Amino acid sequence: MTILFLHGWQSVPGGVKPTYLQAHGQEVINPKLLDEDFNEAVSPSSINTNPRW
Repeated sequence: MTILFLHGWQSVPGGVKPTYLQAHGQEVINPKLLDEDFNEAVSPSSINTNPRW
């Protein structure tokens, strides 16, 4: 399974939760999100989500 993990505001990729998921066999996409601009921060989610959802 591939998981798109969008970290919380003012957090960084590679934290405990995505690392845990990877260590347990999941493929994790964990992009760096911008803190200053909400629309830019959420743009990776619209690019990476499955269009069937």
